[in-house]
Amino acid sequence: GASKVEEGMSRPLLNEGGGKRKVSVSGRPPALDLPGFKEAPLEIIPLEDVLYCETPGDQKHFALHVHQHNSDLGSLITLEFVTKEPAVHDVWVAAICTALKEQRRQTADAPPSKSFLALLMEWAEWLQFP
Repeated sequence: GASKVEEGMSRPLLNEGGGKRKVSVSGRPPALDLPGFKEAPLEIIPLEDVLYCETPGDQKHFALHVHQHNSDLGSLITLEFVTKEPAVHDVWVAAICTALKEQRRQTADAPPSKSFLALLMEWAEWLQFP
């Protein structure tokens, strides 16, 4: 029981699967299926809530700035991550930044075009300004 959990949690996920990422049909990361993982305290943060990823310069720290919904403490939180190995840092930062850029490409729409009447009203308001 407990040794199996420790063994499953101690192996780096980056080295599993021969370098290929497993994609699950449910959309959940494969790590959620590890024994003991469900008992760990965790919170899943939607990628849409991650505002940006900051790397302060060294290759062992990075921070995520996240928009927090329904909070009495404020709507922006900063999560700081520390890695022992620079390679782990680089992989995480690259994956997060790539996902954020891809998300931006999918959600960035042009502003809605204004109707003729809206443009006319805007021009009339501009003329009234002293």
